[in-house]
Amino acid sequence: MEGALAETDRRREKQTEYNEAHGITPQSIRKDLAQSMDMDGVGAAAEKVAKLHIDITKIAKQIADLEKKMRKAAGDLDFEKAAQFRDELKQLRDIQLTL
Repeated sequence: MEGALAETDRRREKQTEYNEAHGITPQSIRKDLAQSMDMDGVGAAAEKVAKLHIDITKIAKQIADLEKKMRKAAGDLDFEKAAQFRDELKQLRDIQLTL
């Protein structure tokens, strides 16, 4: 931790020296509230979130259905069909993780 703090101090000192040598005065960025919030994008973002929730819900239901089918196929000793369901489950879980 001390090493990280020392490195931060070293970099801050180096930046301060550079700023002084080049006549730079650090300033905060200032934007209008509408610019920072991108009001047009808020509605689109909300729409995407709603659609994403529906997709996630559908995928969760499909996963539950496939798990039941896979267990039934394995119970019926139809291991080929159970393996197909397992592979489909893996694909859906991968999709679910990316969402």
